[in-house]
Amino acid sequence: MKRTTRALIVIAATLMAAGGVWLAVRNIPEAQPSYAHPGSANDAAVSVPTHAAEAHNSALPLTASRPTMDEIRSRIDPAVFKQFSERTYYVSRMEVRPPGDALAFVDPLRSRSRNGDALATNQIYLAVTDCKDNLAAGPHPEGAALLNESQRLSQLAWIERKFSECATLLQDKELMTTNWLSLAAEQGSIEARLLYSIDTDSVLGAPSTRLSNPQAAIEWQENALAYLKEVAATGNLDALSRLSNAYEQGVIAPQDPELSYAYALVSNRIQHDAYRADLVRSMEKGLSIKQRESAEALSHQIHQSCCQP
Repeated sequence: MKRTTRALIVIAATLMAAGGVWLAVRNIPEAQPSYAHPGSANDAAVSVPTHAAEAHNSALPLTASRPTMDEIRSRIDPAVFKQFSERTYYVSRMEVRPPGDALAFVDPLRSRSRNGDALATNQIYLAVTDCKDNLAAGPHPEGAALLNESQRLSQLAWIERKFSECATLLQDKELMTTNWLSLAAEQGSIEARLLYSIDTDSVLGAPSTRLSNPQAAIEWQENALAYLKEVAATGNLDALSRLSNAYEQGVIAPQDPELSYAYALVSNRIQHDAYRADLVRSMEKGLSIKQRESAEALSHQIHQSCCQP
């Protein structure tokens, strides 16, 4: 995976609410789907066919003990928690870490992390990743030719500032070698569990080292899917969209167009907009009538279990 983690953290989660950018890009037709909206009488009337329930039961969100919204809030930085409704929300992060010395920001968080504070651990992960990514990127010669002199000077000043802020942090062996993302996800950070399936470098290391430990990749797949299902069960729009993408791509989960479509329907139901409406319509084209009916029934089951009061 290329070093795009910072862009994913800062931009993807934010734009998610406006256009579902965590879903795969498709050729989108203009027609919109039709299905029951939240709170409609159709909710009670729809039931998942027995064969579909058996086939997809293990792929639905985990709902054994759905947390309260206060419990969900305790697992997310208040600054990035954005609520849609009584039971639905998304994560929007505009600032990875505050400006200034990165090590001075991280140091007070270490003891909290050691005591199991998932939010502190996630903040350490974000700060360390920010420093790693920005300094690894450095100047971009291929893009510099497109910049005027003022823009090039601004870019160099930005790199110099980042280096100044991150220099001492990058010399700290513990910070640089600890798998903060995996630890934050294990401790229960919802934001970390969302990023776990995206930032494979932080979890598995560089691509060149992964062949020596194929079991680690299998464990990452299993954990990534379990985390997304658990977070989706809390009513998180980001996780629901990521699951649609996961079942379409077949990387962390088996390819399943019905489930992919079902999760896209739920995402569109929570935040109905032109992008999501066109997206589910384009997905619908690849399904038979029987598959669409099964997926629509599954979407009602998912929505009822994760997102209704």
